[in-house]
Amino acid sequence: MLNAARRWLTGTVGSVLVAVLLGVSLTLTTVTLVKLTHQSSCLSRWADKYTARVQSLTTASNARQQALDDFLRSLNTRDQVKERAAYNAYLTASDTYKRQQQAHPVPDSPRLNC
Repeated sequence: MLNAARRWLTGTVGSVLVAVLLGVSLTLTTVTLVKLTHQSSCLSRWADKYTARVQSLTTASNARQQALDDFLRSLNTRDQVKERAAYNAYLTASDTYKRQQQAHPVPDSPRLNC
């Protein structure tokens, strides 16, 4: 009778202990996966913002550099109309670049947001 009670108690406690440990393990795994998913999506959003900024500023910078080159080459022609047009084109490209910088600020570090 005592052996039967001991076996029943050991089996029941063992089963309950295994169930509790399994529940805790599954909970911790779920919490970890949720955190990793959040971190991954946050980093992805940051990378998208950074990439958009780089693409926008690269395009505007290339246009500004080309306009500056055109203006400097126009100085050799001694044609004031071409010089003025090239100078105005450079100013427009430079202003566009500055607007792009303001429109696409450097995104906050993922360390601050994620």
